[in-house]
Amino acid sequence: MRFMPGLQVKIRRSANAHDNSLQFFILRQLHVVPKFGLNQWIRALGGKNLTNVEVIYVPGHGTAQHAQAVCDGAAQAANANVLRIPENGEITDDIWNALDAADAILFGSPADQDDAPWQIRKLAAESAKRWSQDWQDKIAGGFAVRDRTKGDAMQYFNQMAVQHDMTWVSLGEPDRNTLLTARLYGKRVAELAEMMN
Repeated sequence: MRFMPGLQVKIRRSANAHDNSLQFFILRQLHVVPKFGLNQWIRALGGKNLTNVEVIYVPGHGTAQHAQAVCDGAAQAANANVLRIPENGEITDDIWNALDAADAILFGSPADQDDAPWQIRKLAAESAKRWSQDWQDKIAGGFAVRDRTKGDAMQYFNQMAVQHDMTWVSLGEPDRNTLLTARLYGKRVAELAEMMN
């Protein structure tokens, strides 16, 4: 393939996504492939997305349904998964590993409380050891389900993101608490994470 005058690069299709990403890392270092749009190149060669989005939520008042809608939207531009915080608030190593590996984390909560549920506060407290390490510069967002999407729960998510040096992504849509808005929000976050990946 010819990318620039005088430079020709041959790319072979590989079944191994790591091989594809390594090839593109080399091409990026040669300033042949721009950083933005790298995932589109990987997908064109049959590789997997490099961007991972995790949607973590506390169940209640339809939060699971909204979390799935956010995940479905994110899946249009990235690898996306839904993680449920158990009622006992215990975060497993698998959940921590998924959050640490994510490029974007979206937090979800019921909004019928004046503050974030205790499970989210516990997650925030336990995540403190990841500050300026695994979570720094990740994309962050949040949603609260019930009659409103503002209030203390959303402010809590925002403050937690700021404390971790994450980049907060607002809803970007009118203040509507619908599944369509949730899907659009998930897609928006995933696209921004992909651009920064």
